Amino acid sequence: PETDTGFFKFVMTDSSRRGQGIGREMMQLAVHYARTVTKAKSVQLCVFSVNEAAKRCYQHAGFRQTGCTEAVFRYADEIWDRCHMELSDQKPEAAHLLQFLGRGSAFADAQNCAFFSPDAEKLVLLDCPMSAFHRLRQTELITQKKEIIVLVTHPHSDHVGGIPMLIHYAYYVLGIPVTVIAPNEAVLADLQYLIDRMDGCDPKGYHLTADYHAPWLCSAVPTVHAPQLENRCFGWHLKIAGTDVIYTGDTATAEPFLPLLHAGAYFYTEAAYYPSNVHLQIDALLPVIRKLCAAGVHVYLMHLDREAEIAAKIANTGAALAPLF
Repeated sequence: PETDTGFFKFVMTDSSRRGQGIGREMMQLAVHYARTVTKAKSVQLCVFSVNEAAKRCYQHAGFRQTGCTEAVFRYADEIWDRCHMELSDQKPEAAHLLQFLGRGSAFADAQNCAFFSPDAEKLVLLDCPMSAFHRLRQTELITQKKEIIVLVTHPHSDHVGGIPMLIHYAYYVLGIPVTVIAPNEAVLADLQYLIDRMDGCDPKGYHLTADYHAPWLCSAVPTVHAPQLENRCFGWHLKIAGTDVIYTGDTATAEPFLPLLHAGAYFYTEAAYYPSNVHLQIDALLPVIRKLCAAGVHVYLMHLDREAEIAAKIANTGAALAPLF
């Protein structure tokens, strides 16, 4: 109504795209435009109280709830309240999350790989398939860092296939050291064979260890995946910006990770659309997802074989697909 007030309206016309982080991306775009182009002094929005997924989306974009308007909309036998939210000057919650260079399963174009930066000088990757290496080359993520660290979950090729090439590139092109962290000595031996014997990486270009200590690294979490890799499959428990982050890697069970979860924790779990003895099938996982979200755990799905179908199944659960970079 006032000349100094602007309005944005976003509409999701394709319901199959819900739960894929698109709403958050649209909101972040609007916030960026409002702050940098219009120089807005404040950014406010309203969302129905029952829409927990939307509220979480906006919280990730940096909004905080400031109030509520009661009984603004009647749907069937329900009366919906409307929450008022305002952009906070604090860092967006999304800054503390893992971001993904790919969230696909083994045969996807962009295989599963997450990353974060514990400080301005380090980039930490969780696994590194070849697709992630090529994605990294197209960004400035590694050129701006002084050290690259790779946390390995297990030695399947869609998780470690890009590590030797990353070492070559970082050493010969960028002059950046690469530290590869194995979850145990058995996986360390596998990685040593891959990096040294098979690919011939220069020993000066990398450091391979199963004994690494950092404030952000809590522990490797043993799990069960492929029988051929018995005792060589792990997830990771991280502490990022003071927040517990649990990353399953490839797993056939959620049980080893559940005791680590609590309200406010972030749970990145694999999910498969097709039935499998070595992965978590989404229909079996849904009751766990609903229970965790209701308890205040932030749940994100990764290593996806049928992304759209999985997104449809988690609609209105509070969970979302892992955020792509």
